[in-house]
Amino acid sequence: MKNERINLTPGYCRDLKTKDKKYFVKDLNCPGLWLQILPTGFKTWYYSYRPKNRSTARIKLGRFEMLNPTQARIRAKEIQGDIVKGNDPLERRKKWESQISFGDGLKGWFKNTLTTPRFRKKTIKDIKGALNVWVLHNSHDPEVRKKLNVLEDLRHKKLSAITKKHIKNLHKVITEKSPYMANRVVAYLKMFFNNVSNGDRINPCRIPIEELNQETEYLDYLSNIELDAMLDRAFVKDERSGRLLKSHYVQRSLSPVTCCAIAFQLATGRRTRDEGSNIQWSWIRYGEEPQLVLPKTKSSKKQKNPKLNFGLGDKAMEILNTIKQEKLHEDSAFYFPPGDERNKYVFPSKDYGRITGPNAKPSKTPHVNDLRVTWKKLLAMVGITRHLKHYATRHSTATAVLRKSGSIRHVGKVLGTSDKTASKYSKTQHREEIEVLDDVFSKEVKEKIREVK
Repeated sequence: MKNERINLTPGYCRDLKTKDKKYFVKDLNCPGLWLQILPTGFKTWYYSYRPKNRSTARIKLGRFEMLNPTQARIRAKEIQGDIVKGNDPLERRKKWESQISFGDGLKGWFKNTLTTPRFRKKTIKDIKGALNVWVLHNSHDPEVRKKLNVLEDLRHKKLSAITKKHIKNLHKVITEKSPYMANRVVAYLKMFFNNVSNGDRINPCRIPIEELNQETEYLDYLSNIELDAMLDRAFVKDERSGRLLKSHYVQRSLSPVTCCAIAFQLATGRRTRDEGSNIQWSWIRYGEEPQLVLPKTKSSKKQKNPKLNFGLGDKAMEILNTIKQEKLHEDSAFYFPPGDERNKYVFPSKDYGRITGPNAKPSKTPHVNDLRVTWKKLLAMVGITRHLKHYATRHSTATAVLRKSGSIRHVGKVLGTSDKTASKYSKTQHREEIEVLDDVFSKEVKEKIREVK
């Protein structure tokens, strides 16, 4: 109902959906308190009143990210008091704006806006991780603390007083530690200021791209020889029993579950967290053309017709079938008692429900998640000394597919990306130029230069 008044609670306000046009919900407990919801998702508190002999007026109280319903009611009552006394309510609004600190505003944004399903859990974790360290100073890292000590503490500075100069200085100091992180912090703060200002002021994080750090796309990968060597170390079977060769993993202090997860990534090109390490047995389709059917991918929300079905080759199926056999044996790292949550997952975690550190909480993730330690061990085992990120598993598979097929479209199908995205892997191919150079210098008979007397 248009004129219905509702008991506005933080949860109710947070869950309000957007519509094609802006709309208002009215508070039951405070007459005149309205919450505006824009099609963009922005939510703003207003106090609506009718001055004597004039039409209805609305005064902006603040963004929902900054004010919970109780705080909004307090401000509305302060406005009511000003109107009764004949004071200008706009003066009080200016006073409010000068009272909000940068740190409090950021915490309010974390609590009220930076939530699922509007943002992915990984995005929330990345944003909070960066801003908690570099703006809220929550870090025990000695190197980070040194950088923070030379920075002006912006936490208690009024939000309205933050300028582009402050942001540029912050970016400069973080660059000394990590150029990539410096750019990310500015990007995250730009999101924050866009959200809380709602166009009322110029965003201090609008810094020209040429003044930010130049970022080069990471495209390193395993060569075919390196790829085969990594697979041979990650996935080792006992030829007699058909099971994983236990001695290989024990002697080298390798986790067989994590090793198999890495081998599966190399055999399929799947991303780690939402397409590889977390896959469930119910997502596997057997038959003449076995497939992995994912509920979503990192890019599926952005695609009109997202690709969620991916074919599984012989190597991937060999890994999966070996794991199924391992699950039958109690001495296997893949075995868990009936009814255990981890039985749903292809790559179960032994740390699920355990406390793995002095200040840690019990792990809530039933599958392996961080494969980087094992990845580094495998690189050392095959003699790869250059710094190679774990993300290179996907690059390596894509490059191998392109080298074998010569088709960008095939790469896109394997990865589940557009041809445009897949085409970046062509940058790693140098076969044509090598063949041309070989042809130039491989002539069996070379013409002799005639001597000039």
